[in-house]
Amino acid sequence: MKVIVLPQAEESLKRSIHHLSAFFEPRYLRDLERSVRRKIRWLGGNPVAGQFEPELAWMNMGHRRVIVRNFKIVYRINDDLVVVNDIFDSRRDPGRMKG
Repeated sequence: MKVIVLPQAEESLKRSIHHLSAFFEPRYLRDLERSVRRKIRWLGGNPVAGQFEPELAWMNMGHRRVIVRNFKIVYRINDDLVVVNDIFDSRRDPGRMKG
């Protein structure tokens, strides 16, 4: 399956990495971002591997999640596409998640 990362998800990841730069070394942050991106690519071959996301169940769109360290990758399957809606630092308020 093809994987599409929405611009809002890219922006969320960039903001999170920038915020974490005050607390972690650049090498750690590069590794973290690589791990997140590797998991996103992995979703193309394993789209149903993620758990359903209960925080977005009210939307009734089948959002799923996979976890990489403290990051939650929120996505949904749309026909033959995996659409990544948000890359969410799980230490943030879950109410700020984008569906």
